[in-house]
Amino acid sequence: MFATCGDEEAALKHLRYFLLTKVVFLAGCGGGPTLAQRQVESAPAVHALQDGQFDDALSQSNTILEKQPQTPEALLVRAITRYRTTVNQLVLDGRTLAMGLDAGGINQRYLSAAAKQAEADLALVDRDLAEAQKSTDVSLELCLACWKGIDWNGDGRVNHRDELLLQIEVAADAGLSIR
Repeated sequence: MFATCGDEEAALKHLRYFLLTKVVFLAGCGGGPTLAQRQVESAPAVHALQDGQFDDALSQSNTILEKQPQTPEALLVRAITRYRTTVNQLVLDGRTLAMGLDAGGINQRYLSAAAKQAEADLALVDRDLAEAQKSTDVSLELCLACWKGIDWNGDGRVNHRDELLLQIEVAADAGLSIR
């Protein structure tokens, strides 16, 4: 029933070996998700962005980042969608400013608030990009010309010119030209 000194030493030796192997095993597993795991986890956000579904991409990336805050693919998606939203708002604010100038006055309070909000929003974009940059094995494949419903040329209308703006034409002599 009682162990002898030799049995205690052997038991302690086995316990140390067991604990050492567990520490090594856990240290190897604690490095975070693999590239393949991250790609699977971030796929909904990336696919939404690739399809030009910006609101859905932002929502999906936020959901992913709630679970895995360091997922670089989701950080990139969120940065791109936040940037787009911020720039769109700046364009609207610029149009409002132009209308105010045409009317003979500028609402300084509105202009100041718009600039402060844009600066804060762009700081969030910078933060996401800086965090994503820490990963050395991240990439995001996007086709900007594939995004439909975007007023790329800024004329206030979405039409065939917007679709042609980012297309690349392959010439007969195998040279590339940008339309």
